[in-house]
Amino acid sequence: MTANRVVAVAVTLLMGCPLAACSSSWQYTTLTVNECVRKAKLAMRDSDFTEDLRVVSMDDRTVILGEHGGYKGRIYCDPNKRTVEVSGLDPEQTRLYRNSIISRF
Repeated sequence: MTANRVVAVAVTLLMGCPLAACSSSWQYTTLTVNECVRKAKLAMRDSDFTEDLRVVSMDDRTVILGEHGGYKGRIYCDPNKRTVEVSGLDPEQTRLYRNSIISRF
């Protein structure tokens, strides 16, 4: 990953929610991190968050990132916990997209 790409991912992770409407939900899970990543990629794809879909590791965290029409989706896969976040301009639409991703997990 290039240095510019790392900086862009870091900015997305650190500043996505404060600058826009953000809907976030976390849940305990019995999935391993690898199982979570596999299911998260499918959930993002099935919810149409396929633009720039990628998996990154930062600070011992595995994050699945994707975009859909100006909305950014993130799934954090941690041991025993997963977090789904969607950010964008419309708070109601961010909740709908977040729920769409969660329902596909």
